[in-house]
Amino acid sequence: MFVQVAEVVGETYGLEPIQHLDLLVRDWSSSRVLRAQGGEQHLRHVRQKLEAKTPCKHPKALEALSRSSSRCYLMPFPGERITTGSEGRLRDMGENFRESLRDYVTTLVSSASQHVQTDRHGEMLTGTQLAAKIKNLSDVMKKHRSGFSSPCQMAITFHNQRVVDITRADHAVFLREMHSLSQRMVDCLKVDPSAMAEQFVEQHRSPLERCREEMKEPEETLLRALEAELTQEAETFLKTYGKRYQSHAINQRVMDRACQDHADFLREKVSRG
Repeated sequence: MFVQVAEVVGETYGLEPIQHLDLLVRDWSSSRVLRAQGGEQHLRHVRQKLEAKTPCKHPKALEALSRSSSRCYLMPFPGERITTGSEGRLRDMGENFRESLRDYVTTLVSSASQHVQTDRHGEMLTGTQLAAKIKNLSDVMKKHRSGFSSPCQMAITFHNQRVVDITRADHAVFLREMHSLSQRMVDCLKVDPSAMAEQFVEQHRSPLERCREEMKEPEETLLRALEAELTQEAETFLKTYGKRYQSHAINQRVMDRACQDHADFLREKVSRG
């Protein structure tokens, strides 16, 4: 399931599903060998169990665990003081656990430079870019946590959210174009407020219908929220547009009056001439 979820997230955010897999096991008690050495033995044992079954029931898991970038680290029981209400303080940890933790963190930090994150095209990701993707993923998961009952449902949710985001972005482009038009007097006066309102009705209906069609499983909650957002943006713009149209109309009348006065003046000069 972890590999399936990684693939879904990778597809959605343009990332490789798994670049470096680090498995940390706490409370290990199946053998006396712990830390990285014990982890390597355990990982080898798990791979052997998966390979022994023909056909392999979990080929994607076997592939992920067989990569050179995958490792396992085994840690002991942290101690009774930690598990009975401690706030995670170092002094409450058992000595073996504290030493294992120090060793693990030191190794993890020292190897960080070897694990540069890249996208699906092999392009390096900056920390800011990766953080933005993580933030976006976190926001989506908070919004749809009840819809992540399976990797399949997760994929549908991500797809639907992407359709909504594209629709929202397209509407933002339309708004910018209309704002630009409204600032130019000649273009603005060609479309009166009632005609602009009709354009927005059509612009409002079309993307919502397309959004519903492109969703794998239409989510009414998402669609209603999107409709309310687009409606609010349209109402705000139309109020601004009406004021600009009125201002342009007044300015146009002033200009026309000035031109008329100037023409009358020239005619009078010519007649006296």
